[in-house]
Amino acid sequence: MTFARWMFGLPLAAAVVMFLVLIMSGLIRQEATIDPPRSPLNLSITPKIEPTPPETLPKSRPILDETAPQPVIPNWSKRQKVDPVEVAPPTTIDPPKGGPGGPVSVKPIIRVAPPYPEACASKGIEGVVLVQFDVTPEGNVANVKVISSPNACFNRAVIKAVSGWKYPPDYRDGRPVARYGVTERFNFQLTQ
Repeated sequence: MTFARWMFGLPLAAAVVMFLVLIMSGLIRQEATIDPPRSPLNLSITPKIEPTPPETLPKSRPILDETAPQPVIPNWSKRQKVDPVEVAPPTTIDPPKGGPGGPVSVKPIIRVAPPYPEACASKGIEGVVLVQFDVTPEGNVANVKVISSPNACFNRAVIKAVSGWKYPPDYRDGRPVARYGVTERFNFQLTQ
């Protein structure tokens, strides 16, 4: 069977190759004419802007009213007030041992009260927000978490304000150490 395949397949393959060689040589011998280069297509995807004829333009400008409209300012019936409440440090914090300069306070050096969020004030939402955070050995606030909040509209303002606080370093054995689990309360109340 294999001999029969070779006997018929080899001459057939040779005939096909010779046929293709003759066709290619005929194509090569022909003189090809090169078409002259075509001009590139000029496509425009934006509309043509025609200049406005002068006779269709207005002769003069319209006169505007000289008085500006009065802005609409909502009249809040309640004023905003943020009262940060001082709380004693949690029991997880050791009392300050003192450092090179003497005893260290657990109260922040830089403390900015968070603003009363407008979203909460406009809805009349009040309440106490409790946050917990860590103080790095350098005295910066890190890992701020809201533990309880009457509404999520307070969270961003409290986290942003507390993140900017600065504490004095806490020393143990003469080296500054971190404080973990410091808690603060913020009492948001609208005043009449």
